[in-house]
Amino acid sequence: MQAVQERAAATSEVDQARVDAIRASIANGSFTVDANKVASAMLGSLAPVLAEQIDQAAADAEAAIERCQNLNQGNAQVLQRLKQKADAIKTVISGGEGQRLYGDKGKTSASGGGRALGEA
Repeated sequence: MQAVQERAAATSEVDQARVDAIRASIANGSFTVDANKVASAMLGSLAPVLAEQIDQAAADAEAAIERCQNLNQGNAQVLQRLKQKADAIKTVISGGEGQRLYGDKGKTSASGGGRALGEA
């Protein structure tokens, strides 16, 4: 209440008749407050602040999404290289096409007719 009185004192134009009417309605208990009007006024003053915070949060989220996409692309490249290496190892172990292995006499030969190191 004190803040309202200080604010009213700082205002240069006061409608004294309106002030007296409000005082009288408060005194006799007929004064009512429109909660929707009060809430709208409060939210209206917060709208610019909230809009700025929402815009900043959206920009932060977009930046985080871009970082995740970049990391995912890097992970995909690593996984692709690992798969290629695993496939190459599997081909050697199974004696796959085009592999040159050492035979029992120490000479290399195409793996098509050689022995596989194991079954994959």
